[in-house]
Amino acid sequence: MAYLLNARSVVNKLQELRYMLYAVKMYLLFVTETWLNENVPTGCLDPESHYYVMRCDRKCDRGGGVCAFIHKSLCPVEIHVAVNYKDLELLCFDLSCSTTKMRFFLHLSPTK
Repeated sequence: MAYLLNARSVVNKLQELRYMLYAVKMYLLFVTETWLNENVPTGCLDPESHYYVMRCDRKCDRGGGVCAFIHKSLCPVEIHVAVNYKDLELLCFDLSCSTTKMRFFLHLSPTK
C-alpha cells in the first residue's frame, strides 16, 4: 500500500508518523510539506531504521519539502534529477517487482 500525507511540519507530528510507519506498517509513505531542513537528522524520522528515507528539503524560506519512506523489504533505485531542476522539490525513484518496473515521482510546487 502507498499513502500520501500533507504534513505541514512532520516534526510536529512525529508520534503520528511513527504510528503510521510501525503500527500500520506501510510499504510506501509519501509526505509533502515536510518543513524539514538540514538541522533535522533523517534518523529522528525513522529511529528504528525500517525504511529507506529519501528527502528533498526546501532550500530557501520556511515550509515546503518532500519525503518518501520506502520499506526496506523493497529495493528502491534513486533517480538523480538533472542539475537544471535542482531548485525543484522533487524525488524520483524506481521500484522493481518481478518483471514490472515502476517509477515514482514526488513533487511539491513552491508557492509564489
